[in-house]
Amino acid sequence: MYGGKHRSIVLPAVVFYYPVMNPLSSRDIQSLDAAKLYYSGLNQEQVAQRLHVSRPTVSKLLAHANAQGFIEVRVLDPREQDELLVAELQRRYHLLDAVLVSPARSGADAMRDALGRAGAHLVGSLVRDGDTIGLVPSRTMSTVADYLEPRPRRNVDVIQLSCGLSDPAPRPGRPSTLERFAAAFSARCYDLSAPTFLASVPLRTRVTQTPHVRRVLDAGVHARIAVYTVGDVRTNRELINASPLSLHEKEIIFSRSVGDICARFVDREGRICLPDLNNRTVGITLPQLRHKEQKILVAGGTEKADVVKAALEHGYVNRLVTDVHTARYIVGTNVPFKHERSKK
Repeated sequence: MYGGKHRSIVLPAVVFYYPVMNPLSSRDIQSLDAAKLYYSGLNQEQVAQRLHVSRPTVSKLLAHANAQGFIEVRVLDPREQDELLVAELQRRYHLLDAVLVSPARSGADAMRDALGRAGAHLVGSLVRDGDTIGLVPSRTMSTVADYLEPRPRRNVDVIQLSCGLSDPAPRPGRPSTLERFAAAFSARCYDLSAPTFLASVPLRTRVTQTPHVRRVLDAGVHARIAVYTVGDVRTNRELINASPLSLHEKEIIFSRSVGDICARFVDREGRICLPDLNNRTVGITLPQLRHKEQKILVAGGTEKADVVKAALEHGYVNRLVTDVHTARYIVGTNVPFKHERSKK
């Protein structure tokens, strides 16, 4: 990608970027011409005739334009622009933002990919100089980190709010979710370095009073932005079974809880399922989460719908990224479909 400022030429659903300040090579110019013709509706054979080159050359020119970052293809899915559904989510739950996604494929990986891309765009648009970003690492947050574009900021900290139950162990040589978030904003990062669940309240008190853990928890309390997902009991069953919780606690979680919000297990009504466990849990509390200025929940899938709804109803979210089906389940199916083209 070239440096310097950019202008854009817009064709239907495609944007061609070319630098203003830096010179273009003859191949760059030819590849831009080929791309504009191709994305205006001509096939490669027709582009070849217009440019007086062979069809294989057109294919190479299009590949060159893509590799140089001249082409950005946007698929405008009307389902993700459902104005009435977004408005109903915002009205009912007092949301500042409701972003809808519609994964191209079924399955958890496709869902995380769609959520991660949209979540990264939202998070990136909100971070400003001097911010503290609180993060609960998880598979979803790892995908958000993958899609974050570099946006250097001054004096930004990324703080671990709690240990997510589904936080994947980083591959050798690959930075952690926390580190990748920090890298996107040229920020410092601080992990919690403490277990999520402890055996007793006195032990939790001792752990949270150690200097490092206390500093990280205090910074998390004062973070302007919190970014997290929620976990559902069914998907996380193996992780819960492998946790140090007692058999009795696991039975209550499996029978009463719809999932966890920042490692706090709640029922369908948003109530804490195990008060004693809640008192032995290290990390941000739900009342602390509720008081954040920016509370960004990135979560979707029918299996998470009930815990997403519980988070919404109890004020733990003011910016939501979810999928269309989950959104419709939450608000009910009586909201008519409307997107921008409906105005015409």
